[in-house]
Formats: sequence, structure tokens, C-alpha cells
Amino acid sequence: KALAQGSAGLINTAKTSSASLAPAAEDAAGKVNAIVDAAKHAAATVFDPELQRQLFDSCRSVCNSTASLIDASRSVHDAPNDQALVSTLNTSGKEFADNVSAFVAKIKEVDAENAKGVTAATTALDAIRSAVPEVTSGSPPTVEPSVEAMVDASKKVAAVSAQVVSAMRSSPEALAVAATAAQDAPLELLVQGKAASTDGDADAQEPT
Repeated sequence: KALAQGSAGLINTAKTSSASLAPAAEDAAGKVNAIVDAAKHAAATVFDPELQRQLFDSCRSVCNSTASLIDASRSVHDAPNDQALVSTLNTSGKEFADNVSAFVAKIKEVDAENAKGVTAATTALDAIRSAVPEVTSGSPPTVEPSVEAMVDASKKVAAVSAQVVSAMRSSPEALAVAATAAQDAPLELLVQGKAASTDGDADAQEPT
């Protein structure tokens, strides 16, 4: 946004003012450097090589169009009555705006890609939280108590926990899959735990 606003000032100065373009051009160059750094950091979080390539290509287009815009602005500043140069500046401005919009869209795509795993994990946590009151209520258990089932459910929880930890070091897609799988295992363990607890309470109440 800051680069887009600065470009508007650059174009206006070139067309309507005799003031030096140097400050506006230097400001634009500085913002481009910041955008390049931001693109590098964003790319480092992306596991998809194709998305990385698209991000860098989009950033490169912004850099190139900024340079073209600065050159066109200088030409118009030196010859403000040359309509051909003014037309070139207008075209450069439009291309610059289009490239900045495309770059912003690509950054949002990267952000959405990286959020897949977190979104799935949040959904899984919400599902578990919403199920806890039902499992811990006084309603009868929905399954028969079984030591084997409790052991199996515990093993599943351990397995999906390891899967989530591994996926966190992998990709957002892997984390999303692991988080979805991890949703069912704790719920199964809760259900089995309730059955075992209810059965234990009943045994304790039987007369000796």
C-alpha cells in the first residue's frame, strides 16, 4: 500500500510539478527493497515450490514495473508537454498497479496456504471441547467398558500425537491431515474412559 501511494505521488509530481523527483524515486526504491525482503521471508514459510516460484515471479514483476515507472516519470518531468511520454507514463502506472495487486493476491494465497494446518487444528480442538461436556455428563456411556478398547484408544492418541508433531515440521497440508485425524482419537478415549469409570463406580457400589 505504501509503495502504491508513493507511486501516485511520483506520477503527480512528474506531470504537474517542477520539484525534484529524486526523493519520491528514492522512497519507491526503498519500499521495493522492503518488499523483496518480505517476499524472501514469505517464501521461506512455503513448502510448495511452485507457489514459491510464483511469489518470486510476482515480486520480480513489481520491481521491474517500479523501475519502469520511475524512468517514465523522469522522462515526463523533463518534457511535460510530450504526449507520447505522458501516455507511456500512464501505461507504466497501470502496469505497476496491476503488478502490485497481483503481488498482494499472491501474498494472501501464501498466507491462506500456511493457515491450512492451523485452521484444521483449531477445528479439531473445537470439536473435542464441544464433546467433553457430553462425555463427562451423567448420561449413560454409549459403549461397553473394555480394557482392550481403552488400551487401543490410548495407543491411537499416542500415534496421532506423534503424527501431529511430525506434521508440524513438514507442510501445512500434512498438519491439516494430521489434525483432522487427531480429532477422533481423543474423543474415542474419552468415551472409553467414561465407560470404564461408570463400570468402576458400579463395582464399588456392589455389596461385599
